[in-house]
Parts: sequence; C-alpha cells; structure tokens
Amino acid sequence: MIRKLVIAASIALLVTLFALYTLPARIAWQLVRHKMPYVELVGLHGTLWDGNADRVIVANQFLGKLAWQIPRNTALRFAPKIQIRLDGSTVQLDGFAQQFGSNWVLSALTASADAGWLAPALGIPAVIPTGKLAVNFSELRLDERGFPIRAEGNLQWLNAGVTGLAQADFGSFDISIKNDLSGAIKGSISAIGSAALDISGGFALQGDSYNAEITLRQKVSNPNMERALSLIGEPIPGSSDEGFAGARLLKISGTLVAPK
Repeated sequence: MIRKLVIAASIALLVTLFALYTLPARIAWQLVRHKMPYVELVGLHGTLWDGNADRVIVANQFLGKLAWQIPRNTALRFAPKIQIRLDGSTVQLDGFAQQFGSNWVLSALTASADAGWLAPALGIPAVIPTGKLAVNFSELRLDERGFPIRAEGNLQWLNAGVTGLAQADFGSFDISIKNDLSGAIKGSISAIGSAALDISGGFALQGDSYNAEITLRQKVSNPNMERALSLIGEPIPGSSDEGFAGARLLKISGTLVAPK
C-alpha cells in the first residue's frame, strides 16, 4: 500500500513538474495578473520560463515589447530570478527582477529613455525636456505599490535641454542616487564635462513624499538660455551681482501616486 502511494505521489509530482515546465505564458499571466491590475500584457508567446509579450501597457501607457527568462534552478530554490528586457520606441530596459515577500528587487538594471519622461517629475508645462536618459542601478527595491524604498545607482541626463515656449541646450548631467542613514533615497546632481548651465542641488524621497531644490546658473550669457530659465523656478535675488545673470531656484515637492 505504501509503495503504491509513493509511486502515485511520484507520478503526480512528475506530472506537476511537466505542467509547470510547459506552462504557456498566457495561462501563467492569467494566474498572476490580479496582483498587478495596472499592467496589461498583450500578445503573449512562449512559456512561463521563456516568453515574450508583443505589447506592455502600464497605467494605460504603451511601453513596448517585453521578453523574459526564468532560470529553472532559481525556481527550484523557491527564489525565481527573472531576466527581463523591455524594448520600446522611447524606452529600453534590461535587468533582473526577484521577489522578496511583498517587495520586488531589480538588479543589474540598465535603461535608456527619451528625456520627455522627466516632464511629469519636473512639473514645468511651459517647456519639454529634451535629450536622453541613461539609467544604471545595482539595486532598486520596490514595495508592493511599486514605490522605490532602496536605490543604489545613477541617472544621467545626456545632451540635456528644453523645447516648447523656449529652446536651449544645457549640457550633460549625472544624478548619483543612494539611501542615507535615515532610509531616505537621496539624489545629488553634478555636471558631466563642460556644461553651458551650472546645475546644483538634488532631491529626496522618503516614503511616498518627495522634494527637490535645484539651482540653475548660466555660465555665459545667452538669450535662449535666459528665455528658458525665465520659465523655470524663481529668480535668485543678488545672483547678477555674483556674475550669474538669470540664476533660478527650482523647488519641487509632492506625493507619489500608485498607478491604477
């Protein structure tokens, strides 16, 4: 009797493993999509372990195509590490994702995107950011809402500038990002090479609240730059006396809103 039970259990285990091994991606997504109501995957191909989606839509915004791979040895350790690759017209991303409790940890994460993605964060409707964004994170930990709670890496704004009611080229800048002793995520801005605009300051993210104070000073008087800066932030009194015509202080604060 015991021998029969062992054989039956072994067969059931083999059938289960085979089912998981060949589980179609579209069925796997149906099983977990309720956990990510703001994410939509369209045109699923492949399996749970090696698949792709023709369209990824997050919060009603189309991002591009998605491909993923899950090494089976990580699944056997009950800690699947998913390699993901997103390929879109305005954003590309490559890295690893792993779940720990209710958190997700992204590692070896690289991404590039049009600088227009900065527009909502800057909150300056008169101008649109131009240039390219390059992202490199050794670790980015997200909570169950998708909000960052730990970060180690940097964001570069290359060939930065603005268009819209004014057009100007600023240069290239690096934002170093890490957690401080209080647990807040801090970002510090510095120029890459010789930039036409001197930008200093940074931002802080604590929980779902963020704030930033950024000083912008043009190094050489330029009508286009002056016009652009007049639409950004508030003038700094006395800056002309220091040789910085049209210096501005940009303050940003707000609360992160989870996608729906």
